[in-house]
Amino acid sequence: MIQSTTGSSEGILGTPFLLTVQATYSDGTQTEISSVEWELKEPNTARATIDANGHLRASNPGSVSVLASALGTSSQPFTVTFVEPSPTPAPTLTGITLTADSLEPRVGDTTKLIAKATWSDGSSRPITQGLSWTITPAGERIRISATNEAFSLEALVAGELQVRAELAGVSSNTLRLLIQESAPPPQNLEIRLNAGQDQSLQVNEELNATAVLVSGAATSPAGDVQWSVVEGTGRASLLAAGRVRALAPGSFTLQAQLGTLTASLSFTIEAPAFAVEQEFWVYAGEPDGTKFPWYTEDTSGFIFTTDAAEVSEGARACAMQAQESLQRFRDTHKELLAELETLGSTGSASTFRIVVNVVQGRYLRQLRNLDRGPYFWHWNKTPGQTPTLALSRFQGGEWIWEVASTQDGLQCRQPSDSEGKRYLEYAKQRLTVRDQYIVPATTPR
Repeated sequence: MIQSTTGSSEGILGTPFLLTVQATYSDGTQTEISSVEWELKEPNTARATIDANGHLRASNPGSVSVLASALGTSSQPFTVTFVEPSPTPAPTLTGITLTADSLEPRVGDTTKLIAKATWSDGSSRPITQGLSWTITPAGERIRISATNEAFSLEALVAGELQVRAELAGVSSNTLRLLIQESAPPPQNLEIRLNAGQDQSLQVNEELNATAVLVSGAATSPAGDVQWSVVEGTGRASLLAAGRVRALAPGSFTLQAQLGTLTASLSFTIEAPAFAVEQEFWVYAGEPDGTKFPWYTEDTSGFIFTTDAAEVSEGARACAMQAQESLQRFRDTHKELLAELETLGSTGSASTFRIVVNVVQGRYLRQLRNLDRGPYFWHWNKTPGQTPTLALSRFQGGEWIWEVASTQDGLQCRQPSDSEGKRYLEYAKQRLTVRDQYIVPATTPR
């Protein structure tokens, strides 16, 4: 006897239908037979096939009759009808779970919001479409927008609120959010320059900077800031809080510190467009009219140097002012200077030198009484000889721009343009008739 393992004679297309054979003996006993020959009878409308193990498979809806032979006898036909499988019902939504990366976002922050749907077939996945939102209390307190697999929740107003989603009559859990006030923007320290100043300085130029606290768009004075100058290839001096003087070409950095906050600004010091040799005559006390560097080897009472680093900062500043003043003088009277150079026998009149007389403030007037700076004049400086006025030949000569400075540089007296021009005209007149001219020892400068 043929029978199905399911007890049914109906099979499903695409699913194997297993048949077995039971042998009944004369004593009434039954045994399942494994060694069976199978035969499919026509009409085989199900277009079925069967293997040696009794697995019947159909490729069309329909029926087929099966015969089994074993132990020298055959069974009665067993008809199996195959039908189309019943359609699988679509899973239904059973639940929605809302989660957020932060339940206490700040105003202006965005946080990730996930709506995960659970279905009747046991599956779950995030959903981003078709949801309706309920926000309590009502009002535009948050803004929700869909992204690829989640939502972006932007907090707009501080306060406590509840958020719930709904789809196809199924509601989510309720998220309780506590939106915090926005965090104050971080404070930074900044260095700002006075109006009209930039990060490029000339030698001896001063800059004035202030430090401010910046928080978002708001600024406020920084208070008790510690200032410092870090020299690079250039030299600069910190005169006061935020006030710096450029001393030598190159670069430096101005730094400010307030507690743990720091700020820095880099500067470039440019070399003056016009630079000439300079020397300093520094008087320790009252100037002695009988002692000048070129008249005596006795250097007691004064210092003679060409190294600006050996003199006071004020004297260096006065020397830089002298560079600028001499440049203006040269530019103003360049035609007259060129004419004098032509009249000179060797052309050496184009050489210039700055002499800086440095004294204590109370001796500045006495310098004038000793006929020392500020003057513009010319000398002949032949090696091994005392420098003398040399308007008649200019051999080895130099134009001298002589200035007078106090140690602190607060008084820095330069030759006047009008006196310098008169001297040039005087020199031109003398050089024009130099063959008849002998420079007297008392020629005024």
